[in-house]
Amino acid sequence: AELTAKSGLHILSVAAEQGDLFLVDRALIAGVSPNNSGQEPSALHIAASGGFSEVMKRLIAAGANVNAQIIWNGFTPLMYAVGTNESQSWKPTSAAAATLVLLDSQADANITDKWGRTALDHAKLRTNQNPEALALLTKVTSQNEQTAK
Repeated sequence: AELTAKSGLHILSVAAEQGDLFLVDRALIAGVSPNNSGQEPSALHIAASGGFSEVMKRLIAAGANVNAQIIWNGFTPLMYAVGTNESQSWKPTSAAAATLVLLDSQADANITDKWGRTALDHAKLRTNQNPEALALLTKVTSQNEQTAK
């Protein structure tokens, strides 16, 4: 069966949701782009939500946009990593690892969503769920403020 752009994105999203590195690799090798139109969460958003840092690294290496925003809410993969209402990130160590992968890949922690909230704001809403991710973002944000002065 021929892999269309639409079916390829669907396969990549499902693989990212399951943390299936083998299937992610197969889709990328077949030429599926790790980016989408922004109407829905990208595969990177989905992998970040599940805390699948190895899948995230593969997607980023394949050109996934670490600052991609979903058109209707402005959420980024970093926001998904720390935990949004839409994300599935419920394992603190996974959330911290996903956050670190994105920050190491130059994700912008200062991007705001449709309501003016940053990834740090999202992390603060989930303090009990993802304390390590919150600590990482707090450190990066304070370092960015120091650099800006």
